[in-house]
Amino acid sequence: MAEPEPATPTPEVLRAALPALSRRQVFFGLVASGLATAPEVLAISATGTVPAVIEAAFAAMPEPQQSYARITFAEFTVAQRLDPTTLLLQAAGGLTDAEFDAFFVEFVKL
Repeated sequence: MAEPEPATPTPEVLRAALPALSRRQVFFGLVASGLATAPEVLAISATGTVPAVIEAAFAAMPEPQQSYARITFAEFTVAQRLDPTTLLLQAAGGLTDAEFDAFFVEFVKL
């Protein structure tokens, strides 16, 4: 009797399996993808100022989710592909799932 074919993983399962990105890798990705400038990214660490595109996404959120997202962004050390704050970055940049998957694949190499 033949064994059944293994199920093809869903896109969500594949996304969950992507390696996490460090804060540095995310910041490189923000600059390289045009979501933020190098001075904006440097300002995150120096002053806590959030890049304009991310700030707009935060401002559009209701409380308390807005405050939670700001705190998470200010304190993150790694970014998981399916974390809500990471998904906020994706939405802020107007990136498709495939584009943001590629972001993770590309910047995990740095």
